[in-house]
Amino acid sequence: MEKQRLDAVYMSGSTNLKYFVRLYYLPTERPAAVVVTRKRDTVFLGPLIEKEHIPYQTKLISKIFTYQDYPGEIHPMKLFARWLEELGLSGKRIGVDNPSFYSSSWGYRGPPLSDFIFSHQRPRP
Repeated sequence: MEKQRLDAVYMSGSTNLKYFVRLYYLPTERPAAVVVTRKRDTVFLGPLIEKEHIPYQTKLISKIFTYQDYPGEIHPMKLFARWLEELGLSGKRIGVDNPSFYSSSWGYRGPPLSDFIFSHQRPRP
């Protein structure tokens, strides 16, 4: 992160989640990700149904943000953007392991996170 001058890394790929934080997550229509900040906070963003599993799988997650259901009243990607802002990452350099911020062959077809986090930071053409 230091070499790339990143403030955080956003991971949603199941292989990266398993390798870096020992979290086993099968990508479904319900988006999930882990954010690792420069301060070494490791934050899970995802569905409520995963909340109880996380402490049994890994001790590396320091904070958990969850949404109730998919797609729910507020789309999860909009919540992810809000949570990134709460973590102080608004306008910061965030590395991602997937340019779409989340993909799944099991059903997710929603908007990318970039529709919510970058729209207020730069004018759209």
